[in-house]
Amino acid sequence: MIRFTGPLDDEGKNCIREICENAKAGNSYVYDIMDMISEELSPYFEGQRSAEKTAEILNSRVQLYLDENS
Repeated sequence: MIRFTGPLDDEGKNCIREICENAKAGNSYVYDIMDMISEELSPYFEGQRSAEKTAEILNSRVQLYLDENS
């Protein structure tokens, strides 16, 4: 589960960017999940959604996807 404790500072943003850039796909699900993460983080970074709500939505979307594709 992804947890945010508040707005990300530059170090946090760089950490997420580095993880995404260095991720190695083990299966095709990774790309779909990365797309979900990208879609849901945009409103957070733009200040339109809280960290908690973003984490809740991401957790729900990814879990539903995994349940449907397992």
